[in-house]
Amino acid sequence: MCAPTAPIKDVILIEADPGYTAKVLLQALCARLGLLKTGNIHELVEECVQGATLQKLAGPG
Repeated sequence: MCAPTAPIKDVILIEADPGYTAKVLLQALCARLGLLKTGNIHELVEECVQGATLQKLAGPG
Protein backbone atom coordinates (compact mmCIF):
# COMPACT_ATOMS: atom_id res chain seq x y z
CA MET A 1 0.00 0.00 0.00
CA CYS A 2 1.29 3.46 -0.89
CA ALA A 3 1.57 6.24 1.64
CA PRO A 4 -0.72 9.24 1.08
CA THR A 5 0.90 12.08 -0.79
CA ALA A 6 0.16 15.77 -1.28
CA PRO A 7 -1.97 16.69 -4.30
CA ILE A 8 -0.01 17.25 -7.49
CA LYS A 9 -0.79 20.76 -8.72
CA ASP A 10 0.48 20.16 -12.27
CA VAL A 11 -2.10 17.45 -12.93
CA ILE A 12 -5.76 17.62 -13.90
CA LEU A 13 -7.66 14.36 -13.51
CA ILE A 14 -9.86 13.62 -16.51
CA GLU A 15 -12.43 10.92 -15.83
CA ALA A 16 -14.00 9.12 -18.76
CA ASP A 17 -17.66 9.95 -19.31
CA PRO A 18 -19.26 8.61 -22.48
CA GLY A 19 -21.77 11.49 -22.38
CA TYR A 20 -19.06 14.08 -23.03
CA THR A 21 -18.23 15.15 -26.55
CA ALA A 22 -14.71 16.28 -27.37
CA LYS A 23 -15.90 19.89 -27.35
CA VAL A 24 -17.57 19.59 -23.92
CA LEU A 25 -14.45 17.94 -22.50
CA LEU A 26 -12.24 20.74 -23.85
CA GLN A 27 -14.63 23.39 -22.52
CA ALA A 28 -14.46 21.78 -19.07
CA LEU A 29 -10.68 21.66 -19.27
CA CYS A 30 -10.49 25.33 -20.27
CA ALA A 31 -12.81 26.22 -17.40
CA ARG A 32 -10.57 24.31 -14.95
CA LEU A 33 -7.56 26.22 -16.27
CA GLY A 34 -9.41 29.54 -15.99
CA LEU A 35 -9.35 30.09 -19.75
CA LEU A 36 -11.78 31.24 -22.42
CA LYS A 37 -14.09 28.33 -23.19
CA THR A 38 -15.67 29.30 -26.48
CA GLY A 39 -14.81 28.39 -30.06
CA ASN A 40 -14.46 25.28 -32.15
CA ILE A 41 -12.49 22.19 -31.10
CA HIS A 42 -9.25 23.42 -32.68
CA GLU A 43 -9.52 26.80 -30.91
CA LEU A 44 -10.26 25.10 -27.58
CA VAL A 45 -7.23 22.81 -27.93
CA GLU A 46 -5.02 25.81 -28.73
CA GLU A 47 -6.45 27.75 -25.76
CA CYS A 48 -5.79 24.85 -23.38
CA VAL A 49 -2.25 24.22 -24.63
CA GLN A 50 -1.24 27.87 -24.67
CA GLY A 51 -2.90 28.60 -21.34
CA ALA A 52 -1.36 25.60 -19.61
CA THR A 53 2.05 26.44 -21.06
CA LEU A 54 1.86 30.05 -19.88
CA GLN A 55 0.73 28.97 -16.42
CA LYS A 56 3.62 26.50 -16.23
CA LEU A 57 6.12 29.19 -17.30
CA ALA A 58 4.72 31.68 -14.79
CA GLY A 59 5.38 29.18 -12.00
CA PRO A 60 3.86 29.29 -8.55
CA GLY A 61 2.55 32.55 -7.38
